Amino acid sequence: MLRAVSSAWREVRIAAGRVGSAELHDSSLASVEFVGMKLGFVNLRASTLTDVVFRDCVIDEIDIADARLLRVSFPGSTVREFAGTNTRIEDVDLRGADLDRLERLDGMRGATIGGEQLFTLAPLLAAQAGYRLE
Repeated sequence: MLRAVSSAWREVRIAAGRVGSAELHDSSLASVEFVGMKLGFVNLRASTLTDVVFRDCVIDEIDIADARLLRVSFPGSTVREFAGTNTRIEDVDLRGADLDRLERLDGMRGATIGGEQLFTLAPLLAAQAGYRLE
């Protein structure tokens, strides 16, 4: 478990490890890079992320409720679930991420996805909008 509640991270690189639970809520992350990590639950509630990269990571769940994300990307990463509401997003890039098994997208409104991802996520997006697919 990584416990760093209400912490401030600046110009940090964490590589090649496994964290079952990362308690980072109410934190500030600026110019932070996670590389080759296996992350279980990442709690970023009410945090501010600026210039953060999750590169080649496997992430089970990220809670971004009430968080602010500015220039965040996920190249080569697998993300299974984004959870959160009231998330403010600007320049969040999901194009390099594997989102095939994503369960919820509520907290990622405003993020950039690629055409292939849109095709994969279409049933989930339709269900969240209240459409039935037949």
